[in-house]
Amino acid sequence: MAAKPPATPGHGDGNIHVRLQPTRVVDGMIEDGYTGNYEVICPACGDSDRLDYLTAPPEVQAIRSLYGSPRRVQAAAEHHAGYRTQLTRLYGLG
Repeated sequence: MAAKPPATPGHGDGNIHVRLQPTRVVDGMIEDGYTGNYEVICPACGDSDRLDYLTAPPEVQAIRSLYGSPRRVQAAAEHHAGYRTQLTRLYGLG
């Protein structure tokens, strides 16, 4: 069965998560703290939290994006997973 496309209910099978963006990821380990931005990580789209944002492929960078607030990144993650919630509507995503 083919994976469901982004913004379709069930995309990512519940594995999409958010995190503070590390300043650097070296050999899969976070170094030098965090940037203060948040990002969406979606393994179903080929992403891994072991990848550094700057070395990730452009299509992965586009999914991660960079968000300045926890509520905004949570809305983006919910939208990416195909959920339509009050939070996604608040940010114009669904």
